[in-house]
Amino acid sequence: MHKNNYKVNENEYCFIHIPKSGGTTFNFYLNHFNIKMATDSTLHQPVNNKYLNEEIVEKYKFITIIRNPINRCYSYYQMVKRSPNNYPHKKYSNNLENFMKNCWEVNNMATLYYAGIDCSKLQIINVNDDIYNMAINNLKNFYYIIDFNNLENGLINFFKKINKEIIEININKRYHNYNKNISENDIELISKYNYYDIKLYNFIINYLKI
Repeated sequence: MHKNNYKVNENEYCFIHIPKSGGTTFNFYLNHFNIKMATDSTLHQPVNNKYLNEEIVEKYKFITIIRNPINRCYSYYQMVKRSPNNYPHKKYSNNLENFMKNCWEVNNMATLYYAGIDCSKLQIINVNDDIYNMAINNLKNFYYIIDFNNLENGLINFFKKINKEIIEININKRYHNYNKNISENDIELISKYNYYDIKLYNFIINYLKI
């Protein structure tokens, strides 16, 4: 998990699955239509930069769902708090500040993934402008990007694009309920550890007008 050494065949779909960003819902409909991905869509694997070279990008179809980093990180924190004691990072979940300091998956994880950085050492990696720019350039070459804030329509439109029809999407409402409980202090704390993810999210939303 979190490695990017997978192989993608020409015209094959590849889902970059950021935790707590609607991937489970997406995977349900992939299974419904029996659509296979180059990556295991239930796992989390960064971009493989080998297949996003501008000269060959049309041959490979990368897909992702992007989510507001504040909401994603808070949702991930809540998930870990609910998890068994042997769950990764559970020992840091006594409070949000301790969790943010010690859990790499809430420290600019999306930027690392989209930049194609191998994260298999499961430790915090310092992100810089070069990594951020790599992530932006890669996302510009993605086949399809769905905004989590408009997940239902995004999924319907994606499957329509590949000639699969969905009438209605069943969204897990729990995703959205957590967001109502984020305090201003929590927002500030999460922002402190996710400068590049927030910057990336705002850029892509404006760039794609989604």
